[in-house]
Amino acid sequence: MGAVLCYLRPRAEQGDGDRVPVTGQEPGPTAVTVGFGWHLNTVFFELDACAIAVDAHDRVYSSSHFVSGNRQTPDGTIVHAGGDRLRPHAADAQAVYLNLAALPRAVEKIVFPVYICDGKNRGQHFGQLRTAYIRLIDPADGTEIVRYDLPEHVPADTALIFGELYRSGAQWRFRPDFQGNPAGMAGIAQHFGVDVLLSGHYVHRS
Repeated sequence: MGAVLCYLRPRAEQGDGDRVPVTGQEPGPTAVTVGFGWHLNTVFFELDACAIAVDAHDRVYSSSHFVSGNRQTPDGTIVHAGGDRLRPHAADAQAVYLNLAALPRAVEKIVFPVYICDGKNRGQHFGQLRTAYIRLIDPADGTEIVRYDLPEHVPADTALIFGELYRSGAQWRFRPDFQGNPAGMAGIAQHFGVDVLLSGHYVHRS
């Protein structure tokens, strides 16, 4: 498998519908860390970030390619962890490490949902959250590639897709999203073929 080369670029300005190149022809790292952060103000929000690797049909690649809660894929190409487990990126509340060069070729996209734990029962939604972000980082030295902050007006949902990395020819590109789902994380998971069990775990829907 040929290497996927990431190149660093000046931090991009945020804008609607931006699509930021993450890989290119210039020498650089073959991996990227996706960091997530939020400021909870005076209201307690418990948030969790996830990564879902999907195929060309927008279906989760396998049952192990929904990653959250300090888990990882068996091959280690996608690793979820709190910031303190991915130093020097401890400033992020949570982070997902991606080995882009080693991802299965059938993986066309990785989407990054963030959800409010028990948000419906607590009467909480992202419209009440004032500060949150997603950013891409060079894991070798912590250099920030691009960052997008939560827009001022977002859906009053308990889960949002913050952004996605997707293949574009031989490159990987990043697109911010902040799209919600009225059914929360369950709706997002089911959209990509992931079933939500009563136990709170997620499994692949065939």
